[in-house]
Amino acid sequence: MLNPNWPMIIAGLLILLKQAFKLHLQNKPNSVDYLKTIASIPVDVSFLVVSFFIKAATVPNHDQNMLIAGIVLYLIVSVFTTVLWRISDSAVSASLGKNFLWAFPLNAALSIVTFYIAFTVIG
Repeated sequence: MLNPNWPMIIAGLLILLKQAFKLHLQNKPNSVDYLKTIASIPVDVSFLVVSFFIKAATVPNHDQNMLIAGIVLYLIVSVFTTVLWRISDSAVSASLGKNFLWAFPLNAALSIVTFYIAFTVIG
C-alpha cells in the first residue's frame, strides 16, 4: 500500500533529482556550486506548488475560484521567491555575503510554508 502522501514525496524527489543532474552532470561541483544549488530549490518548489493548483483546477469537484486565487497568489509568491534566490545566489558568488544568511532561510521558510498550505488547501 502506498503512502497517502506519495505524490508530495515523488514531487520532492523530482526536485532533488533535477538539482543533482544540474550539479553533477558534466560538472565537478565545489562548495559554491552546492550552495547555489541549495539556494535555488525554493524557486523550484514555488513553481511546483503553482503546478499543483493548476492540476487541481482541472478536477471538477474543487472550488475553481479558490484555486484560481491560489494560482495568482502563488505566482506572486514565486516572484518574491525568485528575488530572494537572486539575492542568495549573488551573495554566494560574493564569497558568502551577509545577504545569504537572511535571504536563503527566509526563502526556504516561505517555500516550506507555501508547499504545506497548498497541500492543505488542495488535499
